[in-house]
Amino acid sequence: MLVLRKEPATSGPDRDLKGVEQPTTAEAPTPETPPSPPTPATPKESCWPVFGGTAARRSDASATGWGRPRRRVWGKRLGAILEFPPSVCNGRLYINDAKGRTWALDSATGRVRWQRKTGSVYDSTPAISGEYLVLGGIDGRIQALERRTGRRLWELKTGAPVETSPVVVKGDTVIAASLDGRVYALHLRTGRVRWAYRTGGEIKGSPTVDEARGIVYAANYAGEVVALRLRDGKRRWRQAFRLDAIRTERIYSSTPFANGKIFFGTVGGYVYALDARTGRLRWRHGVGEWVYSTPALANGKVFVGDRAGRVLAIRQRDGKRLWTARVGGPITGTAVVIGRLVYVSSVRGGTWAFDTRTGKRVWSDRRGRYVPGMSTDQRIYLSQNGYLSAWRARKE
Repeated sequence: MLVLRKEPATSGPDRDLKGVEQPTTAEAPTPETPPSPPTPATPKESCWPVFGGTAARRSDASATGWGRPRRRVWGKRLGAILEFPPSVCNGRLYINDAKGRTWALDSATGRVRWQRKTGSVYDSTPAISGEYLVLGGIDGRIQALERRTGRRLWELKTGAPVETSPVVVKGDTVIAASLDGRVYALHLRTGRVRWAYRTGGEIKGSPTVDEARGIVYAANYAGEVVALRLRDGKRRWRQAFRLDAIRTERIYSSTPFANGKIFFGTVGGYVYALDARTGRLRWRHGVGEWVYSTPALANGKVFVGDRAGRVLAIRQRDGKRLWTARVGGPITGTAVVIGRLVYVSSVRGGTWAFDTRTGKRVWSDRRGRYVPGMSTDQRIYLSQNGYLSAWRARKE
């Protein structure tokens, strides 16, 4: 089928903020009593505070060293679709569901600490920063909650659905994006807009941030990729991609970066690598099927799934395909690397884990549909279409 797409609309700084309702007041988090020191029997767990693990969105937990899951520690049905995995820090898991609820659970036991109806529909991961929990929802709101209680501290109404997962950088700046093509930088404490940039198409993938260089990357559904200065939103470079003289690309995925390059998949059936400093094309790898999922980056490889149900490992350096594996249905969610395995879920149901070196399937579970999960140095957490579970594995 021939799909015609217009060129990206004009993009540039958005100083008018038409349709945006900024917070007029903001609450402050309640000071928390310092916790008792952990005992040797309960070592402190590492954090996974945002979608993708860090602002770079690499979905890389290879350093945990985990092998395949062997024992489920706990499991909990939440009664709604979990399209994106949780975030975790200080012994608390936070997850959004498709009924507009946000949950806080004890990461060791799965016990519910609090649960609140905070929106209409969520397909994103909450971002953790200190005592703040930042959410973006389909109702168009970006809001901050008090992590300990779920109390709302402020909310910004963007005027368009927010499908992306926010991230907090430099300790005080929230980066988020909405379907009207805007990228926002907000004050963490107040929710007020620091700057906004309007791209020329819908933003469906979560913005990524190179904190060391102070650059924000975002891509949109009109085939446009932009690099913005974190300090003030000034554009550093812009690229727009086409399939041919008639059709533009469509980019659904986020833009994770590693080793001086950013990577993304396209509906046109390609995986791209761009120079992070200049936007210059470094390589393009033809997949042959739609790529909705965001690539995972680990150990010099790119791992990505496609609509045909294939998992691909591609070398970051030059775009050479290293192996291909198959699952039982289309893959639209982001892959995640945990230890020596890469995990994917199919929209037809099921979660699979493949050896990152060979592509050999080593584990599977009948549950799952979207983004399969994440991991810390204590446990593997799987968010399998309404069922959230914690697993232990052996180090390998």
